[in-house]
Amino acid sequence: MSDAPQPILNPTTPLAYLTPEQAYQTSVAIYVLAGSLGVLLWDVLDNVTADFKIIFKSRFTLSTAAFIGSRIGSLGYVIASNIFETAPMGNCVHFETITDAFYPVALGCSALLFFFRLRAIYNRDRIVVGCFFILWCGLLACTIFIPAGILGGTIGPTKYCVDEDVPISAYAAIIAPLVHDTLVFIAISWRLLQNAGIDGNFKENLQVVMYGKYLPAFSKSLLLDGQRYYLITLASNMVTVIMVFDTSVPIPLRSMCATPNIVITSIMACRVYRRTRAGFFRESELSTTTMLDKNRKPVSPSHIRVDIELRNDIGRHNAHSGDTALPHAVRKSVERTQTKDYNSSRSILDIEKGV
Repeated sequence: MSDAPQPILNPTTPLAYLTPEQAYQTSVAIYVLAGSLGVLLWDVLDNVTADFKIIFKSRFTLSTAAFIGSRIGSLGYVIASNIFETAPMGNCVHFETITDAFYPVALGCSALLFFFRLRAIYNRDRIVVGCFFILWCGLLACTIFIPAGILGGTIGPTKYCVDEDVPISAYAAIIAPLVHDTLVFIAISWRLLQNAGIDGNFKENLQVVMYGKYLPAFSKSLLLDGQRYYLITLASNMVTVIMVFDTSVPIPLRSMCATPNIVITSIMACRVYRRTRAGFFRESELSTTTMLDKNRKPVSPSHIRVDIELRNDIGRHNAHSGDTALPHAVRKSVERTQTKDYNSSRSILDIEKGV
């Protein structure tokens, strides 16, 4: 009689159908979900005024749409995940698909904000911008494996839900953000090294990337305030990947960091975008246009002397002829120069506004 299975005292409790170890691990994962929701709601409420101005009182651009998608996608995924893990929904297969549909929206839009920032810095390097756009498309394709592959199921005879089948292809959605964010961080750090204008050893280059040494004031502010947010996201992605692929971690806890990672990525990406729209960050200080202007050779004195002599000749010609108008060729040259300067300043303005 001692080997007979003990009757379940409360058959409506889902954890009663799990082993004590599994029940404990599942409870820890649920606590992490609830904490992630609390952090995200706090961030939304803390920035509701600034977000309202960006969405409704500023020019609506593609980056604004990505900002909205990152906020709504992450909030929808975290709320739906908490309901999926704690409420007796019953139809777990369909609710799993609805919950996971927010995953590519949240990560895709957050990564798109990263891409827009990199595009503003490498605004004339079409090859770099094109490569990172293809990289972003690859990330978006990988995140689709989450809603397409993961299946939900019930815990025993209850109506409570759990992830029943996680295919190997779903792990691509965990690795892709790490690869994307790492390359973006390296690309922007490389531009910071170029802007520093030093040709030092590894230690000096590391000081530039980590502490902003040798950088101008604007570039140093960009590094310390902007890059550190991306470094936090990078560390969060790294922890998530390690947890998923570490076989010593119990199965219920391996995906525990996936939801906090979405929250951290969205908060950091939106915070950088919010501060950029407010004028705290100026990517144009590190843009390719600015780098070209800094590296442009100064005009030689002979060119200045020729220009002065030409203007004097024009003045004498006008004095004799009584005509105060410039010659046609000189006037067209001035108009082309003014148009070029206007287009250059306009492109910088569009970059700062986040087109």
